[in-house]
Amino acid sequence: MGKGAYLKGARFERQLKEMLRDRGFWVIRSSKSGVDGLAPDLIALSMNRKFALECKAWKANLHFEKPKMQIMKEFENTTGIPFYIAWKQPREDWRFYPLSALKETARGYTLVLSDLKMGMKLADLTGEESKPSQTTPTELTNSELQLITFEDDKKPTKTSPDVNTKATTPNSTTNNE
Repeated sequence: MGKGAYLKGARFERQLKEMLRDRGFWVIRSSKSGVDGLAPDLIALSMNRKFALECKAWKANLHFEKPKMQIMKEFENTTGIPFYIAWKQPREDWRFYPLSALKETARGYTLVLSDLKMGMKLADLTGEESKPSQTTPTELTNSELQLITFEDDKKPTKTSPDVNTKATTPNSTTNNE
């Protein structure tokens, strides 16, 4: 690997590291992990999830030699930390593949361009899809709302709404239908 390819790969690893940190993960980056091939590029840890990543920012099909695949599987089996291939195509989001998604060939293991869309998105990998969504006030029903009423220009007080009562502001009226 030439110096330019290494720098490009390192830049994308750092980008993914920051994206994971923004989602609450503690991320360890193993610089020059490709030199010895023994360490994953990134290890991401949170209270609920942990995983290791081999990052590739590559336009063409991905290929891994059999010894590299054996090292990744050994890491996964020894540590209990799931290992994924992180693949970044130009102008595309990162996609993530468990080692079992790679297809064995005579020369090693591969992911082809037609596999790209089958990979997990970052939200799937980090578990964001499984979190309950934050409810916004516009999603609440009348029975869940508490209205604020104003009594003689005093401090607002909370009251439970009548199901048929519309929310009011100080300059509007309440209509009971």
